[in-house]
Amino acid sequence: MSDLTNALDRIMVQLIKKELSITECFQQGLTYSTIQELIRGYEFKFSEEVYELFQWYNGIASKCLENNILYPMFDNFNSLERALALYNKLVELNSPEFKIWNIRWLPIFSLDIKEHHFVDCSESNSKVSPVFKYFMESGSWMKYSSLTNMMLTIAECHESGIYSVDQLEDGEINESDENAIRKKHNPTAIFWE
Repeated sequence: MSDLTNALDRIMVQLIKKELSITECFQQGLTYSTIQELIRGYEFKFSEEVYELFQWYNGIASKCLENNILYPMFDNFNSLERALALYNKLVELNSPEFKIWNIRWLPIFSLDIKEHHFVDCSESNSKVSPVFKYFMESGSWMKYSSLTNMMLTIAECHESGIYSVDQLEDGEINESDENAIRKKHNPTAIFWE
């Protein structure tokens, strides 16, 4: 089992232990060939991590988008189909004078049309994908050095109680503790203090 799948499974164990209904909303993972078929016609070059993420589970069902607490603060784990639909909407917002969305960015977690965590799918034959935070008003920066390190961070935050049920439902977490764990797993990422 890879470190990424291990971290994803650790997160799922924590969600099940906390008896969160979101666990019923995860959609069955996709096969490698299904993923390739869905991205045909796009200029994406998926890393091994991106394939592995969508093979683990294919995001959460649309009916559950308002009830997602896998990743605070409430970004939704997009299915590949939803990620591609959001991608298409974002690319449509580009104009010749002002490009807001790069044609090789895939929004894997999204809060709304203006806020996403995305992977840059322009690297051929890459094993890892850094994860970037994007705000339409202010641009993007690398938040996690890889999908694996993002999930290791989330798993440890769930296991250590930083992402407790009460805190997640109230929308409040201890950001300094969360950032300490993020720094531990992502020393090359950018941190806003």
